[in-house]
Amino acid sequence: MKRQNTTLTTTNPQDALVTALAKAIVNAKAADGTNPIMEALAQATGYQVVPAVPATTKPHKKHNCYANTSKLTSDGRPKPTAADPLRNTDDIHAIGNYLLTHGNVRNRQRNYTLYICGITLGLRVGDIVKLKVGDVYDVTTGTVRKHANVVNEKTLKNTTDLITPHAAQAIDDLVNVIRTQQSGVLDPEWPLFQTQKWVRAGGVTNHLTKTQVYRMLTEAAKACGVQGNISTHTMRKTYGYMANKALIESGLPTNQVMEIMQAKYHHDSQTTTMHYLGLQQDQIDAAALCVDAAIS
Repeated sequence: MKRQNTTLTTTNPQDALVTALAKAIVNAKAADGTNPIMEALAQATGYQVVPAVPATTKPHKKHNCYANTSKLTSDGRPKPTAADPLRNTDDIHAIGNYLLTHGNVRNRQRNYTLYICGITLGLRVGDIVKLKVGDVYDVTTGTVRKHANVVNEKTLKNTTDLITPHAAQAIDDLVNVIRTQQSGVLDPEWPLFQTQKWVRAGGVTNHLTKTQVYRMLTEAAKACGVQGNISTHTMRKTYGYMANKALIESGLPTNQVMEIMQAKYHHDSQTTTMHYLGLQQDQIDAAALCVDAAIS
């Protein structure tokens, strides 16, 4: 019979020397794991062979394979869902037209211009809302600048971003609105995207917050029936998605296109850029459609 690990207890103490000897051989075992010497000695001296009490172990916790812990932060909070880019011009135009024709009349040009700058400059919303009039408009000459020079709040890197004709027209229209509201005065240090509470000429006003921009965009997307996870980051991702699409269609090699996009976003790798713009998922979807077509 297989023996368990054992210890000695006594109900009839014997000579200390015998006890010491019994303890010395308590761990002596035969090839089959038994200890016949200890058993014989125990019987001769009045000891009992008592099974050792196994160490207490914690019960094994069954892993829940359905628990999506990858979507939780280190402190247990849900991670925010990544923003989606706008993938077609119809959705882009629909949101732009909505912003230009809905809401407080006083804010329509401001909201539209911010949206257009967000898509064509490809900046983070934190950098867009902090733009000053002088960053994009030369008050002395009365013209929109060719480039916007911005120090990114996240990376602290300086970027020079082209102000496209579409964005330039929107900026010019917004500057005219601001000038009119301020009785003909225009200060290059004023925020370009001011809050609804306008101030008198010569005063100070605040720029829009990220939360206000988020509400503006999500309301417009919902009203236009645009699908996907829309947030402030949608504008920056739309810039990249549409730029990648246009450059590929122009015939530029894919590797060169990705080099351009990687440099624009300051990513460590092209894989990161592809994942950021949702291009990896597009390629996976395309592969699935190819398989579907092959078996049809």
